[in-house]
Amino acid sequence: MVHPIQSIITTIDLDHENYLGNTIQSIAREKAGIIKEGTVVILGEEKEEAVKVIEDISLENRAPSLLERVGSFDFNVKKFSLEESIMDFRDNKTYLQDVKLGLKGEYQFLNTSVALEASLLLNDLGIKLSEKSIRDGIKSARWRGRFETFELEDKVVILDCAHNPHGIRALVSSLEKLFKGKKICFVFGVMRDKNYIEMLRELSKIASRLILTTIKENDRALPVDVLLEATKEIMKGENIPIRGIESPLTALREGISSSEDVVCFCGSLYLIGKILEENGEIGGLKSFLKK
Repeated sequence: MVHPIQSIITTIDLDHENYLGNTIQSIAREKAGIIKEGTVVILGEEKEEAVKVIEDISLENRAPSLLERVGSFDFNVKKFSLEESIMDFRDNKTYLQDVKLGLKGEYQFLNTSVALEASLLLNDLGIKLSEKSIRDGIKSARWRGRFETFELEDKVVILDCAHNPHGIRALVSSLEKLFKGKKICFVFGVMRDKNYIEMLRELSKIASRLILTTIKENDRALPVDVLLEATKEIMKGENIPIRGIESPLTALREGISSSEDVVCFCGSLYLIGKILEENGEIGGLKSFLKK
């Protein structure tokens, strides 16, 4: 049996309802299953209904400490741009200035603050980490397909595996801040058991073009015709070009060939995986377009 020395929970929102339940409380209860007796609990979630559940389970398991983002530790965004993300971090003992993030996306500031607090608390458990090693680790972190960004000629291309309403909201928020005034084309594919209606509503807030696709090899994938019909209903009255394309790679080519300033692929881990599988490293997209 594995017994952790820390139990870390970042955020909690509705997803995988068939397995975790259809309320924030039920999902929090499932997530709190990682909390074991005597472990430190580090929590980045602020929703009252989720925090209450995790507090109760922590007490039941005699976990000695529950650390919420607000109060016990916090962060301040110093810079958020496509090139660089920098934050200050503070908890009850430590103040770190100008922490540079390797991961992109606005939501990574919260995730990084949780990781920083977890790293600093390891010192109290006898696992010594220097400030330099912590900073270097945060700066060098990479995550394929998570707001993975590159430039292709005069266009910015982003691969993001946001696959539920919570993730799409976070993605939209980042795009709004980074590309204010720019036109954005979304290439969107989704699994049929996800809340794709709410996801489309979020995308419609900033989309100037929508290209819908699917992963035919995956039985869970939502067919393009179903997705197209739902999108047209949601976008009724909006002057947003919408097109359905069966092949993700053809959708990729069309998105990059569009007139928009930014092309963002999102909606499914499988969609992003398909693109990376076919094109390898990011530079592979350039050679793909020449075929």
